[in-house]
Amino acid sequence: GRTGLLVTPEDPVDLAQALVRLLTDGELRAALGAAGREKAVRVHSPEAMLRATEAVLLEAWAGRKRP
Repeated sequence: GRTGLLVTPEDPVDLAQALVRLLTDGELRAALGAAGREKAVRVHSPEAMLRATEAVLLEAWAGRKRP
């Protein structure tokens, strides 16, 4: 409920209710959108991507076979 709405899988009524809620509640849309943007910027920033890439490379280096 912070960056989106969860609905029950394969439940069209639940999905329709969530969509109506989004269509009729501008404050909710704005709050979810702002929180989603903040998370995307934080998780996918150049610094975050660099840290994730570095972690993968260090893990690969640590696990490599030595002659």
